[in-house]
Amino acid sequence: MFYYPIGVFSMSKESKQNNTVVPAMRERLMVNRTGKMTANQWLDIVIHPIVTMLVLFIPLSVVLMPFMMRAMMRLAIILPILLLFFAAPFIVRAFKYARAPIYFEMLTASSDSSPLRAFWRSVSFHDKSKNELRFGKWLAPRPKLKKEQPYLVYYLKDPKQDIVLSIAPADHPDAGRWQ
Repeated sequence: MFYYPIGVFSMSKESKQNNTVVPAMRERLMVNRTGKMTANQWLDIVIHPIVTMLVLFIPLSVVLMPFMMRAMMRLAIILPILLLFFAAPFIVRAFKYARAPIYFEMLTASSDSSPLRAFWRSVSFHDKSKNELRFGKWLAPRPKLKKEQPYLVYYLKDPKQDIVLSIAPADHPDAGRWQ
């Protein structure tokens, strides 16, 4: 029960369950509604290749260390090549996602899902015509999903996997502001 200066307001159990949208998600929904990504979403997408590059480069640098020591004299040639090697994936992804359209749909969860279980399994939704959409990557906090509940979903289409930018229950009291 909440006390307000005007009177007493009691929130029902259904209202409490539907009011699960965290403040960070509210901000994402408002920005995604305008057809843009938040700065954090854009940086997550653009910087994503650094993990793969570090996983490959660190063992490679250990193996190549003796050769690199001898090549220090040729640093003027090697340094620009290394910078280009590291910068190219970021530049390509920045251009790719800078103007990528953001899609919005009201989708229904195909199964129950908890954030922990979604770690190793892609989450699937279906639209009104029963077309299935699978999301492998999430840039939004993962809420607990309920089977057959409709959700407002903003996402990017990518050739490899669709990417969830923001998600909220369609029956949330503020859902009208996020469409």
